[in-house]
Amino acid sequence: MLSFLRMVCWLLFLIWTAQAVGTPVGQPTLPQAKEHFYSRRFRDSAATLRELIRLEPANVGARYLLVRTLIEDNLPRQGLLEAELAGKECPAEALSHVALGDAHFRLADFDRALSAYEEAVKRNAREPRAHLGLGRILYSDFRFQSARERFQTALSLDPQDPDIALALSSVMPRSPEQLKLEEQYADQATYRDPEELEGTKALVSLFKLKGGKRPFVVGNPPDETTLGLEGLPTHSLRPTAFVLRVSLNGGEPRKLLVDTGAHGIVVSARVAQQGPIESLVPYRLGGLGDAGRASASLGWADSVIIGGKLSLRDCPVIITDKSVGRLWEGIIGTDVLRSYLISLDFPANELRIGRAAGDQADDYSLDRAPRGGADSTPVHFVEGKLLIKTTINSKGRGYFVLDTGAGQTLIDRRLAESASKVTSSRRRVGGISGQVQEVLRTEELLLQFAGLEHRGSLAAVDLSRLSYALGMEVGGLIGCDLLRDVCLTIDYRNGVIRTSRVNRGAPEQ
Repeated sequence: MLSFLRMVCWLLFLIWTAQAVGTPVGQPTLPQAKEHFYSRRFRDSAATLRELIRLEPANVGARYLLVRTLIEDNLPRQGLLEAELAGKECPAEALSHVALGDAHFRLADFDRALSAYEEAVKRNAREPRAHLGLGRILYSDFRFQSARERFQTALSLDPQDPDIALALSSVMPRSPEQLKLEEQYADQATYRDPEELEGTKALVSLFKLKGGKRPFVVGNPPDETTLGLEGLPTHSLRPTAFVLRVSLNGGEPRKLLVDTGAHGIVVSARVAQQGPIESLVPYRLGGLGDAGRASASLGWADSVIIGGKLSLRDCPVIITDKSVGRLWEGIIGTDVLRSYLISLDFPANELRIGRAAGDQADDYSLDRAPRGGADSTPVHFVEGKLLIKTTINSKGRGYFVLDTGAGQTLIDRRLAESASKVTSSRRRVGGISGQVQEVLRTEELLLQFAGLEHRGSLAAVDLSRLSYALGMEVGGLIGCDLLRDVCLTIDYRNGVIRTSRVNRGAPEQ
């Protein structure tokens, strides 16, 4: 009996010893860090991962998740530093190169991101997020067919990744399959901004109500037509905004701001009531400003007539109780006409629509044509916005959003501080999300973009929230004050713009 008890005690001692040399209580683990990450407790996730990396320097999974955590916490430069450390510690691992690609892409360094993703695929052709990264580069370069192939490969390798699901949905026409992928993203990507996810769910609900119809279908496709613009002075005696007259569901024509930086159509609640356009799904609308997203709803216009000539059908509409402007009653993004060559001839007060730019049945099924010609400037396409490379003082650079809806050109505060001394300003800057609380003013800067130059002081504001929303570092907004003397042609099919200046008068400060 005594020997039996000794044996039991010995076995218990062995079990206790095995547990003691296993994972100690309180020691960080990758599942713990993932739980923090998916719960948006990014500081806890980062602390857990750093301790885990201290104990296991070659843990490439922990290093990659740390980079993702910092990017999601809107700390992309810290993410780049950690990605570089991952590359030094784990140079043979594909995931370390994906980390470097993700950090460079978030900071709008497209060339370095591309090189990193290509190296990741060389290291491991079955790494799904390497194909996701390559697809994002291709998508931003208007090579949608090639992007789709990469996204499909990524999804086949990891069907559970919500980022991959969303990416593939972005290059698919509206369909039950496409909506299912968007739902997967909205349900599983809990590390993203909750209001962004709710917005995705709202759009899915709207398109389900409408049977997955393809939106913004041109009812009378023209070879070419000219629509009249009206210039409005909002920030100076000269026009800094241009509007089109647009009729919704047969209602009275309303002035809608022509906005290259907007997506779709936004109208005030008063216009929607008179449209009439029924509010179908609750929504939260955000934009420039510090007041956060505002209550809104999604509606549907069966018909839209632009400029009395061009008809669209099946148009989702965002309806907001907030004022969208003092001199106009809504906003129309130029992307609703992305199937056509668009020329915004501001000096002539004309919007000209040229030849059809590809197969309208599936806008995202084609790759752009090879680029050429000194008169065209390539742009990048990110979350429906056009980003143009802009040089500051002939040496610094950033990607600025082409934004005719902005009355004044803005520069991100961080970029401004790297190029100039900044001082406090009383200039008012605002948007859909209210006023910006802190506005600074730069010294004289030289901006160069698309063959144009502007020399003068700029308003500097914090654009980090916009950068987070786009997943891309934004250097500023090229506003209407720099474009009103220009004929701006946008070729959404091939990802280029062309500019020709009519009057070289300097924009007023």
